[in-house]
Amino acid sequence: MENLAALRFEGHAKEESSITNCAIHNGLFHGIYIFNSKNVLIQNNIVYKMQLIGINLGGVSDITVDRNIVGHIKVGTVPLLKYGGILSCTYFSEG
Repeated sequence: MENLAALRFEGHAKEESSITNCAIHNGLFHGIYIFNSKNVLIQNNIVYKMQLIGINLGGVSDITVDRNIVGHIKVGTVPLLKYGGILSCTYFSEG
């Protein structure tokens, strides 16, 4: 359940992709979730009022995160879940 997101890339590797100039807000889980992917640009976005994580990156390479605003991430009370503005490459990566 904790990998639900407003925008999600998983296993994306063939072509370059981007998430730019978006406002992502009032979500129940993650704003942007990138997992086991590469060649993704995340730029000039506003991510706020999410319930778990603003931007989550796990098992990624060639990812650019540039000029994003992340704020008002609600810290929950559910044990074993991680909360934060931007998480990168360690908590949600396998192996």
